[in-house]
Amino acid sequence: MYRAFNLVGHPWGPISRDLGDVIFNKNKLMVRESLESYLEGQIIDGTKLAEHWFPTIKADVFVSHSHNDEEDAVKCAGWLKSEFGLDPFIDSCVWGYADNLLKMIDDKYCRNPGGETYSYEKRNGSTSHVHMMLSGALNAMLDSTECVIFINTRNSITSSESIAKTGGVKVFL
Repeated sequence: MYRAFNLVGHPWGPISRDLGDVIFNKNKLMVRESLESYLEGQIIDGTKLAEHWFPTIKADVFVSHSHNDEEDAVKCAGWLKSEFGLDPFIDSCVWGYADNLLKMIDDKYCRNPGGETYSYEKRNGSTSHVHMMLSGALNAMLDSTECVIFINTRNSITSSESIAKTGGVKVFL
């Protein structure tokens, strides 16, 4: 990545959503949700799983946004393609959700005897591994694109606001 832009306002028109949908419906076909070949036995091949769930896509622009602004991100992607011929990347439109992957892994490998609850220790391991895969994939995509466009809206909040909204725990040192 060579440059980042903080986009405030919406320059795209109504056709942008349709083109954005075309772009990402094509890319979603590349990510299948069947993970059985990676979840057999006692060992999960993390490299193959990450390549499958979070594949590297050829893109010129990384579009960063709040999950609440996914529709605007798709419109922005369509606008970038139609106006400038750029190939955009939006992680939530291309990759499977990390939480869905975690649920699959946890349901198969992290349940306590009886199957109604999960092992805290095993869940910590699965969560940290999946989030490391996601972090690595995001960094690889950021490195491979020419620029980042950040869609800055009122939904783009700080981490302290996010913690307050979700009722998260604040730690004071």
